[in-house]
Amino acid sequence: MIRAMTDEDLTETLRWYDLQGEPAPARDWFVGIGLIVPDVCAGFLYVAGRRGYLEDIVTNPEATGAMRRDGLIQLVREAEKTAQFHGVVYLVGWSRETTVARRAVACGYVEIGNFQGFAKRVGE
Repeated sequence: MIRAMTDEDLTETLRWYDLQGEPAPARDWFVGIGLIVPDVCAGFLYVAGRRGYLEDIVTNPEATGAMRRDGLIQLVREAEKTAQFHGVVYLVGWSRETTVARRAVACGYVEIGNFQGFAKRVGE
């Protein structure tokens, strides 16, 4: 069952990056509304006025494919509800993983193309 993320969940989520061989972002990178399907997947909703962004989605590679598929759909649906609660009209998601994009398309989203992301810490 999906729920709000706790600090303990964030520790587990960062471990998933390691299991996938990906560098985990710093803990303070995640400032959005954290959502997690325990032991399966997690993501963050960032609200900017009428726009919302579903980002930093990661799955647990130890979960089965079916669990990840169902979990990602739960994550997207809950992000929609949470975004609407916060007054968001347009919800956009970003992910390197094509499977995440496929789950979003299955939930009615439109694929908008491939992008190169960039980030830099510029303050304390």
